Amino acid sequence: MELFFCPELINGIVELDDNEARHARVLRKRAGDTILLIDGKGHRAEAVVVELSQRQVLLQVNEIEFFEKKSPKLILAVSPLKNPDRFEWLVEKCTESGVDTIVPIVCERTEAILKKTERLQRIIRSATTQSLQYYMPELALPSTYADFFKQYKAETNLIAWCDDAKKTTLLAALPAGSNAAILIGPEGDFTKAEFELALSNGFEAISMGENRLRTETAAVFASQAFYLINS
Repeated sequence: MELFFCPELINGIVELDDNEARHARVLRKRAGDTILLIDGKGHRAEAVVVELSQRQVLLQVNEIEFFEKKSPKLILAVSPLKNPDRFEWLVEKCTESGVDTIVPIVCERTEAILKKTERLQRIIRSATTQSLQYYMPELALPSTYADFFKQYKAETNLIAWCDDAKKTTLLAALPAGSNAAILIGPEGDFTKAEFELALSNGFEAISMGENRLRTETAAVFASQAFYLINS
């Protein structure tokens, strides 16, 4: 069954916003149909369509369930990209993999400022419902690289690094059941100073294989690996 997003789930009558209402019309929902609503915070509710018109879509919610998220959490810190379409693709696919927090980090070699955050939020919402998840990841405010270490830390802390250094493979560095933070650099990678700052904050250098990956590919690879290890 399709999931629809409703940020404020209450017992009683709720109204779908314009995007979700449009989706309901495309799917040819009718009065009397039952659909599933989520709020992105672990709540799910069955709801019956009581009115569907071009003006509004109203639903009757009778029972709300809460699903606790038991799997470990992934914080993915990644530099915004010069091509916004690629960053949007990154956000969509990492959401589908179940990432918990995406932190845009501004590095020395970052070439673009993150824009259209409202559009990114819509992409996250759509990817969450499409992948049948009850939890929507947080898109954090952009952070400077140095400030990231002051705000975020996990049990397992990893930095993807392309240049020569002692590195562990990603799969070997990700223990099952452990919350993790993974740093992915911009197109030109982290600088040596940024890499050393991460090491001094307890991060371990990782390799994602012999092939050099684009930033967006590396981010998706990391989030999918985390998901599979903890499935």
